[in-house]
Amino acid sequence: FKEKNPETPGFEKLRIDIRWDPTAEILLIEDNAAGIPNTLDGWGRALEVGASNPDPSHLGIHGYGMKAAGLWWSPSFQIKSKYVADSVVRVANLDPETLSSSGKEHVSIDSRSTGDSEDHWTRLTLKGLNPGRTYPTGQTLGKVRSYLSSMYRTYLRKDPWAQPQETHLPFLEISIQGEELSYQ
Repeated sequence: FKEKNPETPGFEKLRIDIRWDPTAEILLIEDNAAGIPNTLDGWGRALEVGASNPDPSHLGIHGYGMKAAGLWWSPSFQIKSKYVADSVVRVANLDPETLSSSGKEHVSIDSRSTGDSEDHWTRLTLKGLNPGRTYPTGQTLGKVRSYLSSMYRTYLRKDPWAQPQETHLPFLEISIQGEELSYQ
């Protein structure tokens, strides 16, 4: 994530937005983080199963989460990312059936120029759900919100002692279907 001083104009927290539209059969996860760099440690690690984060104090230490969760929910999904200070949007479509039938061993990454080098984000789009999966509603949606709030509690807390010493501000905002999560 691009570090900024909270005292400067334009300071942003890391924001993650999770939403779905059952009618369109789309589940979308977006963030405003720095994006995925076009390097082996960036896109290479994002697409390789079991490629762990070299820094074990951060998320992604096992190298399975995004890919396993995406394919648990949907038969295929798309990763689209715009890396900070780069003017290219890169897109990878993860579709095991197409890869298998084509004989390809690697996911291709398409790119297009944007002309904007300051914007940065990553979007995961899951189209359609695997058999037996449903979009969360009612009590299940409440449990999903509660689970994610607990799982990311250190990042969501408003307590000064739980935040970076230099800012004392919450590091992360997560919203699910338009409702921001909190942890008490």
